[in-house]
Amino acid sequence: MSIELEQVVSVVGRTVDDEALRAFMESVRSGLAKKLPKQMANSSMKYVTAAKEGLEMGFVPDILHPDYPVVPKTKAAAFPRLSVVWLTKKFGGWGTDALFGLPAEPSEEALRAAFGEPSVFRGVANRPHWRHVVDAERSVIFDASPGANPMLQIDQGRRLGELSAETVLFAAWALERGWLASDFVDEETMAALKSRDATPSALAPGLHRGLWDTHLTVPDAARNLAYSYFHRLPPADGWWRTDLIEMKGGRTDQYSHQEPALDVEDCDWSVVDEVTPVLNVKIADAVSGS
Repeated sequence: MSIELEQVVSVVGRTVDDEALRAFMESVRSGLAKKLPKQMANSSMKYVTAAKEGLEMGFVPDILHPDYPVVPKTKAAAFPRLSVVWLTKKFGGWGTDALFGLPAEPSEEALRAAFGEPSVFRGVANRPHWRHVVDAERSVIFDASPGANPMLQIDQGRRLGELSAETVLFAAWALERGWLASDFVDEETMAALKSRDATPSALAPGLHRGLWDTHLTVPDAARNLAYSYFHRLPPADGWWRTDLIEMKGGRTDQYSHQEPALDVEDCDWSVVDEVTPVLNVKIADAVSGS
């Protein structure tokens, strides 16, 4: 790995008050550390770009990985972390000394030569991604896909969604199918859920730390279809929200949008049983029949 890549890898995941990160920013360009976001109150990403140096950096307060807890700064805001760095063709760390000798903007042929078969397929276009661990201790990975700038990032999960009847019912259905990893919640709670001695709302503690990539123990095809159905994306047939509204009725939320007329507390196992045939058809059966 080139020295330039090693330097970037070493700061991914650090908070903006970390001296190593601030020193790195200044080494890239004098005054760049002044552009670091000081605090963030939500998970929307903030960017710092060094275009001439070939770096675009994304900061978030909440990385969905157990080794990267939120670091509060105030009651309402947290210290942002460097979550991802995109490497453009202007980045100086490409070439024969780079990771596996990859060139800037690596082609599919170059990625296959370096890593073999794709690690995962993502998005509506089912785009192949090659993911390679570059710092196992800190869970930093290199992620590349043809036609996109490669990136260095924490190997984190994609968020399931806000705590709601939709998320709880989906997670409970996945649990009943054996699709939910055993560490989604603590061992005692998981045992009570499997025996139905605990209500589905007991799944709530796991919902905010990611699901799609870290807790769904299914092949990529099922994971991608489930994600598409939950987020109203092709190739899914329909949308989980509207299907649930058809079954349980709807109401207007704070943004004047329709949402299911269910609260998390309403989601007992009888409701899980009621929605199971729909989720089976839209996700499980669709995958097995593809």
